[in-house]
Amino acid sequence: MVIEIKSCNSDSVGGSNFIQNTRFYFSEYCGNTSIHGLKFLGEKGRTWIEKLFWLTLLSTSLYFCISLIMKVHHKWKNSPVIVTFATEQTPIWDIPFPSVTICPEIKSQKDMYNFTEHFLKQRKGNLSELEENKFKQMSLICSELLDFSTYSEDYVTNGSVVDLFREVSPPFEDILHHAMWLDLNLKGTGDDLQRIFSPVLTNEGICYSFNRLDANEVFTDVVRNYDNFNLIDQDPSLWTLEEGYDKNAELDTFPRRTILSGIKGGLDLIFVTKSKDIDFLCSDAVPGYKIILNHPADVPLANKQYFRVPLDQDVVAAVKPNMISASNDLKQYDPEERQCYFIGEKKLKFFKMYTQQNCLLECVTNFTEYICECVGFYMPHDNSTPICGSNMIECLQHAEAHYLATEVTLKIQSAKKKPKKAHGKKKKKILHVEECNCLPSCASIEFETETSQSDWDWKSMLAAMNEREEQDGFLEDKHLSRLRVFFKDMQFITSERNQLYGSTDFMANCGGLLGLFTGFSFISLVEIVYYLTLRLVCNIKKFGRKYWSGASELLE
Repeated sequence: MVIEIKSCNSDSVGGSNFIQNTRFYFSEYCGNTSIHGLKFLGEKGRTWIEKLFWLTLLSTSLYFCISLIMKVHHKWKNSPVIVTFATEQTPIWDIPFPSVTICPEIKSQKDMYNFTEHFLKQRKGNLSELEENKFKQMSLICSELLDFSTYSEDYVTNGSVVDLFREVSPPFEDILHHAMWLDLNLKGTGDDLQRIFSPVLTNEGICYSFNRLDANEVFTDVVRNYDNFNLIDQDPSLWTLEEGYDKNAELDTFPRRTILSGIKGGLDLIFVTKSKDIDFLCSDAVPGYKIILNHPADVPLANKQYFRVPLDQDVVAAVKPNMISASNDLKQYDPEERQCYFIGEKKLKFFKMYTQQNCLLECVTNFTEYICECVGFYMPHDNSTPICGSNMIECLQHAEAHYLATEVTLKIQSAKKKPKKAHGKKKKKILHVEECNCLPSCASIEFETETSQSDWDWKSMLAAMNEREEQDGFLEDKHLSRLRVFFKDMQFITSERNQLYGSTDFMANCGGLLGLFTGFSFISLVEIVYYLTLRLVCNIKKFGRKYWSGASELLE
């Protein structure tokens, strides 16, 4: 019995020593740590009310600290990008001059093809089979107000429709009367005008682009290329959206750039329009020219943003670039997090260079082919894809509108995080749209245009110059229109996509909050590790296992 009592007393003493050691060791840590308030919690001889007060205060402070750190972490993960203004202005010679695309409202020379005449004959049923085919093809680029949905189902071949447009349209040499670039007469340089103003297919038919990249740099090998369309025969460009111009590029390079703002540093064009060629049924009754401005790698779309140059008007277009660059630090984030793509991150089937507009055009093309089983002649496509005839114009318009509506609906549902289930054909449509995900390019350029116009009494001007007699033959039955495009200022302010919070910023924010609410720092963390490891081991060696805290009460 005596032995058992001794054993029990030994266990009791050991347990009592452990509790006393722990209490003393914790009290010693609280008295020495750099964390605010802990010394009052662990101070010996204080009442329980005081300790409860400090425990409540420390717990509340820690709660608010952790809550704010969680908010910072959420912001770091979900909003990693901030768009700010650059610290320095960018000179206009660092970017290319905008690509200027000219789309004449006159689609055909009347002595080659009279659309109104054939329209009236068609209503009476007096068209031959050949005339009927030509009428259907020309209907693709004439007024959208006319209804061709009653025609029987038909597809047009790639070559025939473009060959007809080229055959009947006025030669650009006859349309362009005068062209100046940086005070250099483009029509007098000896260069082929087609190399300077390359023909390009749009929904308006044949247009002509100045300063646009060659098709070999824009389109992949999959795309069906019509003869001489989009081909410029220029040296390879020394410019990319992300990197800008190559460091070794000369001032006179391609795509062209200017060193001057104002009219002297821009493009000055004068167009000639023959009155006899104006066809009000094939031009929406607005004769003149549609002008599209975009950067050289984008495909011009005449049904998007454009402005008009009417007959006998002088139009001035002052251009202000809107450029966004991106920090390489953003590449560590997923495209969905930063909401943009760097070059090479998203591959397109039809385009070598990713831009949001090129991506949308490709997606609309694929969606149109799925809905209508054909595509518009102006859409990028391969040799095996059918081209929609005039009876499918309404389907083309519906497909694009339906695609955009579906995309917006998916974004709204994604924001609510409650996607609705779809089945059958509707599910396939949604999959077509979801696969696109056309985010903006991380680096992009857009051109904001301010236009002004006034009546141009060019006949009186020529008369005042005593050239009336010499120009009599030229003046008859013609209209002149003038367009001048130039940069508004010598410099512009660039926007930059940067990290809102990098890993360093996140740690600094967390450290600041911990320091504000608790006084916690890196040294505080070292103190905790020190008391749990090195000091504990050294105490055991110095005082033994029974008195590892080094408490004087126990040692005595």
